[in-house]
Amino acid sequence: MTQIPTLAQLLKQAIDNRLLDMHTALIARVESYDAAKQQVNVSPVLKRAIKNIYHEVVQEQLPVLCDVPVLFARAGGFFISFPIQKGDLVQLVFNEVGIDGWLDDNPSRIASNERFTLQGAVAIPGIYPESRPLNGAHKVNFVAGKDNGVQLHIDDQKIRLGSDKANEALAIASKVEEELEKIKSAFRTHSHASHGAKTATLIESTSNIATTKVVAE
Repeated sequence: MTQIPTLAQLLKQAIDNRLLDMHTALIARVESYDAAKQQVNVSPVLKRAIKNIYHEVVQEQLPVLCDVPVLFARAGGFFISFPIQKGDLVQLVFNEVGIDGWLDDNPSRIASNERFTLQGAVAIPGIYPESRPLNGAHKVNFVAGKDNGVQLHIDDQKIRLGSDKANEALAIASKVEEELEKIKSAFRTHSHASHGAKTATLIESTSNIATTKVVAE
């Protein structure tokens, strides 16, 4: 005999069904990236579990989300961007309402039937599984650059160009020009020794032309 569900069971099923279409955050894989628009097409990597008509739990693949805005750090006219590649992973965050109208600079209306849908997604690059940690992450330094490649390190004393091992001071252009001017001036005023007399040193002692806070390798 078919069991008639109770009111509580019906209410729970209705809530569960509604929650299936309410999204807050998901991890997704980049399928393509538009660098000019800073938008990605992405495939959610985690499937959602739903019950079929036979009350069996099946895994459902969510659709590819297209033209999702990428959230690069940006403010005051400055920004940090990354050359996103196919296969990279992003964290999707879903706005409370759809943002298509706002993205197009058109007035938008909040619709209660569009809360936390897939249309409100934005992508934050950077999330990866434990099996793919950064090799170049530093315990102390601020680091920017290519993992296993050229990097910029900033510690509490210096800006190091190339890697955290960089320690060779750079020359400051204005000080180099000053020292070159001393050499040119010395040659202009130089006179040859005569009758065995020694020529006095005409080049003044040089000043330090090295940078104090920026080093390279």
